[in-house]
Amino acid sequence: MMSTLQDALNNGARLLQAGKAADAQELADRLVQQFPEYTPVRLFAADAASLVGDVPAAIACLDAVPASAAEYPIVILKKARLHFADGRRAEALRLAQEAADAIEREPGLMRTLAGIFRDCQQAASAREWLGKGAAPADATRG
Repeated sequence: MMSTLQDALNNGARLLQAGKAADAQELADRLVQQFPEYTPVRLFAADAASLVGDVPAAIACLDAVPASAAEYPIVILKKARLHFADGRRAEALRLAQEAADAIEREPGLMRTLAGIFRDCQQAASAREWLGKGAAPADATRG
């Protein structure tokens, strides 16, 4: 038994990394039942559902994040990736453009956004965000 929620999420991350989809999904289901309003649980559940190949369930997990977290760039970017994986390129692109408005000086998220734009065949936007994500922190300050 996990001693804390953070221990459970850490274990979940290890399961995801090891590719143990069924175990990750089982843990995610339990955590969502216990902590339905906790955004990190919803993010983990989305990753677990995606790993088992249930993209609609993964999207539903992200749609269920609390309203206070729905605008977090990481939530928007995960949704964009999932919509792209589900063949919904236009929605993926719309979400990527929404995320672009929310990202501020987070190189990892900027590179993720660049990848989504690349996948959606938006080369100019991909180059722009890849450049921003690669720029030193001082260079991105205005």
